[in-house]
Amino acid sequence: MSKSAVAIDLTAAERRELESLARAYRTGQSMARRARIVLAAAAGLENKAICT
Repeated sequence: MSKSAVAIDLTAAERRELESLARAYRTGQSMARRARIVLAAAAGLENKAICT
């Protein structure tokens, strides 16, 4: 069984900003990937699921 990611509580504004960064055409790939990782951790996904 994989370990759960650290619980992250996001405000609505933080979530909107991260979703925007993850979708934006002009966002660098590394920044978009970090945004998706944080969003996945906030959703409670396990580390193994996040890294794929």
